[in-house]
Amino acid sequence: MQHQPDDRRAVRTLTPSAHIVEMMGRVGRTVALDKGEEVFTPGGAALVIPLVTEGRIRIFSTTESGEEITLYEIDPGQMCVLAAAGGLTGRDYPATAVAETRVTALVVPAAEFLRLFGQDQDLRRSVFDLLTGRLATLMGLVSEVAFQPLEARVAAYLSRRADSASLVNETHEEIAAHLGTAREVVSRILKGFEGLGMVELRRGRIRVTDRRGLAAIAQETG
Repeated sequence: MQHQPDDRRAVRTLTPSAHIVEMMGRVGRTVALDKGEEVFTPGGAALVIPLVTEGRIRIFSTTESGEEITLYEIDPGQMCVLAAAGGLTGRDYPATAVAETRVTALVVPAAEFLRLFGQDQDLRRSVFDLLTGRLATLMGLVSEVAFQPLEARVAAYLSRRADSASLVNETHEEIAAHLGTAREVVSRILKGFEGLGMVELRRGRIRVTDRRGLAAIAQETG
């Protein structure tokens, strides 16, 4: 597939070096992923480093009982730091990565990325900054799971995901997968929020009607 202008913009978020931008464009290739398509699986080798130019990739872990919990998401202009870490250290990928929407990404072979990583200080700084940010996200997730009631986590999730029209275009099952719980539990909580006048439940989507009320619930701790 021919490289797109968004490819270069994605690389420029990592480094201002024109040489590195040019080299990544040469060694990388643009790929299109359908919604639900797997990018990485647990225990697999991270042979490429994806830089998302359009769409979103979800990184999650699965419990022994089959429940999923989202670790973080990769948005346009971002790269997968777990894949980068695997490429740099030779470790296998520790989670599952799936295209949450239709995705376009520039994928760079891990060996080439490692070579460029050694050449460019700005690229190294960007990777370490991303790793630090993801670590902070994961620490926050651990804190939420350990100390916040699920009602607060659902309220916070709805507050984050609501668009400018106050709509969350996700099913109860998708929300449950993000939060690492069962669909029935999320449905019960959402029904309670609806009874309080905070949301309206529709097929495949939720409309937030009381952002302040949800924000107050999101601040609750166990």
